[in-house]
Amino acid sequence: MKIKRSLALILALAAVFTMSSVSLCLTPVAEARNEDSSETVWSASFTDVVLPERLEYLSLSTLTEKGFYALSSEEIPGSGENETDGYSTYEPRLLFLGFDGKASLLENYEPFNPLRETAGKYDYYVNSYPQIILPFETGELAVIEAFSESWVSKEGLTSDSEEYWEYYSYNQEFWFRLLNADGSEKLCWQIPVKKDQYLNSAVLNRDGNIVCLCGITLLVLSPEGELIRTIGNGYFYDSLVTMRNGALFATAWGEAGVELYPLDAQKGEFGRGRKLPEGAFRLIPGGGKYPLYYSEGGNFCGFDAESGEGIKLFSWLSTNVAQELYADFGVRDDGSVVGMVNDADNGLPPDSVSEGKFAYRLFEVKQVPASSVKEKKTLTMAVEWMRYDAGQAALLFNRSNEDYEIEILDYSVYNTGYDYTAAGKKLLEDITAGNVPDIIALDSVPVSILAGKGLLEDLYPFIDADPELSREEFFPNVLALCER
Repeated sequence: MKIKRSLALILALAAVFTMSSVSLCLTPVAEARNEDSSETVWSASFTDVVLPERLEYLSLSTLTEKGFYALSSEEIPGSGENETDGYSTYEPRLLFLGFDGKASLLENYEPFNPLRETAGKYDYYVNSYPQIILPFETGELAVIEAFSESWVSKEGLTSDSEEYWEYYSYNQEFWFRLLNADGSEKLCWQIPVKKDQYLNSAVLNRDGNIVCLCGITLLVLSPEGELIRTIGNGYFYDSLVTMRNGALFATAWGEAGVELYPLDAQKGEFGRGRKLPEGAFRLIPGGGKYPLYYSEGGNFCGFDAESGEGIKLFSWLSTNVAQELYADFGVRDDGSVVGMVNDADNGLPPDSVSEGKFAYRLFEVKQVPASSVKEKKTLTMAVEWMRYDAGQAALLFNRSNEDYEIEILDYSVYNTGYDYTAAGKKLLEDITAGNVPDIIALDSVPVSILAGKGLLEDLYPFIDADPELSREEFFPNVLALCER
């Protein structure tokens, strides 16, 4: 018998999956064509990360052959005691994280802190952090640091007064730092970014130069950080990507949607744009079968350069990896996908990790023989929009159940800027046509129609059979509202 959903999403997921706190994983209803493969499947393996003491968090920056350059922070001892708001001060740290999970600090890295005159500046606040790390073949690192400062020019003002903002000033800058392999600084230059622009990405070109994206302007810097040329043709570009062969591309919205433009940084010229698959907003270079990869709707896809199609390789949920990975993963030369998740509240049983602690794990998703992985039966769960608790429960269920796995069908992909009810309409059409999912989140689907067709299952027996859940844990009036 197929199990159907009731009106209360949180209640049903708690009953069926034993709710726990885990990270959001988004979903598969994608336009990409499925990869043709029956002999192999994509499977993930995990490695615990060992961080040096005193570090508070970890964010991956750049993939290399041996691991990732990464960013972290360290609390300055006693800083919270000196602050009026009670908050501590943290300093950035650079480190290298090997694929074995061991992290090592770049010991000689010093946080960027340009000396500024603060006389006449009140409520002065400064923030500086490494934004981009680009490793050269020599072992040196190009690091782009974002620096900002704010203040008011009149003493005694507080931010909750209107007068405060009359005297408020803000300054933002971007700096190029060339570091040795141990993190020590060789040279430092301010990047000529206009005050109304933001440097949001940078990549290495095949000639070793650095190309920075600042809205409608691209800056080409030498390996020593000096400005070589400025490129601009009036387009707002979204991202830059350098393929493994060194070819440089930019993405931007065009007449056909998201388009890919070849870029010759030496000549300062753009080629003709080519339409990208729907959802290919951020491209990842890699090896393997495809030159570029992207995530869309919970799926991981390859970009077929010949056909221009997106090829679905796997869904993140099917690999037990939470898809909050837009910045923290890359594709290796063999086509395997490597990255990091924080499992402190990401699919582990509640007593496995101390509350509030970070539990970082590296993952590798690669193709393995289908015979080496136990086949699971798939249960489909339809949602009109992706809810945090739905992703939580599905991921936890998939990680803990040896026989079944949840595949989430996110119908929100059918919504448009003109019709935000298209998801519910499409779901109802599918159900009426007999394409019924195993589990339904009844956000706005007419319950009376489904009940009239006998498609809804009473969930009380599941609550009563759950060893960690009982009816007494809910307000009676809440349960009564869910009784349809």
